[in-house]
Amino acid sequence: MKFAMRFLTVTALVLGTVGTATAANLLVNPDFDSDLANWNPTNASQGTATFDGSDGSPSAGSVLFTGVACCTVQVLQCVAVSAGQSYDFGAVLKQGPVAPGQAGDGMGIDVTWYDAANCSGSDLATDTLAPSVTTSWVRYAKGNVVAPPGAQSASYRIRQYNFAGLTNLTSHADHAFFGASGTVPVELQSFNVD
Repeated sequence: MKFAMRFLTVTALVLGTVGTATAANLLVNPDFDSDLANWNPTNASQGTATFDGSDGSPSAGSVLFTGVACCTVQVLQCVAVSAGQSYDFGAVLKQGPVAPGQAGDGMGIDVTWYDAANCSGSDLATDTLAPSVTTSWVRYAKGNVVAPPGAQSASYRIRQYNFAGLTNLTSHADHAFFGASGTVPVELQSFNVD
């Protein structure tokens, strides 16, 4: 009986903690819920990065990239980092439909490491995540990327690139994340106790 009660208590505590764990996302306003505050949109002459209050994953609020031809459109944010630390980064992305016979260039997420604060100084290296984005919301991530020796800051960038010159290529991004490995949003799917 004592063993059964302990088992039930442990089971209740474990079940009570199953869910989504979030911590230490170094990005500010990663969900774009109401605006692009804390993000630096760099809009090419042929495209824009703007807030979209009508689309998002799972709720409305995202960044909308629109490009008509040739250029990269992006949003970026600078964060402080520690050299030698492992980081995970990614976002939830969706690309608009492309006309039959046209191949879009797509989207990417980059982290560029700098040897000084505030993303200044020398560019030490760039880590890139260039997924094949679909017309549905999908979470893309790259993990255990080590900040190079001397790194003090990193520029996190989400971009749409349209070098194929497609007409009105659109993409969305939501739930951006960048943080020490093992601390960014993870959804617990199951838990086993022996």
